[in-house]
Amino acid sequence: MKKVLLGLIILVSIVGVLITIKFSKKEQINLKKVDIVRNDLNNGENLRVIKNGKFVVTDLNGVVLSDVYDNIKPFQEGLAVVKKGNKYGFINEKYKIVVPLKYKYVNNFINGYAIVVGFNDKFGIIDRKGKEVLSPLYYDFLSSVGSNGRVRASNFKEKSEVIIDVYGNVLQ
Repeated sequence: MKKVLLGLIILVSIVGVLITIKFSKKEQINLKKVDIVRNDLNNGENLRVIKNGKFVVTDLNGVVLSDVYDNIKPFQEGLAVVKKGNKYGFINEKYKIVVPLKYKYVNNFINGYAIVVGFNDKFGIIDRKGKEVLSPLYYDFLSSVGSNGRVRASNFKEKSEVIIDVYGNVLQ
């Protein structure tokens, strides 16, 4: 029984190695042998390529330009949401990480700010440089930042809802 179990574990390990995708920067991949190619990045000159559930950015010739992620969303305000494992962050248009992958979830940037959710399930706000202007410590929900810099904030435990600025100052 132990030999069968050990053999099964080895087989699963080998199969796992065979189906794991590995891209490396500057590697050229055959775009005809990937699952999905999306030309929806902001400049139209680069592609989001998906193979075996992994995402990379390539140029039109298939040269890999980014790290490998579990998800890459289209750019908004010059930054794109990326996910690796259970953590989210942002890359810039040169595919460099500008907001570390340390959040449970993030929304796209709107009006220069993004709503983030920490692993404590609290909402916060970051600026385009990744600075937490409102740390994810208190609010259970934040709406998107309006063009006037106002945000609807809720704390479920206290059963309160207020209007705040991006720094957490209560306005109403």
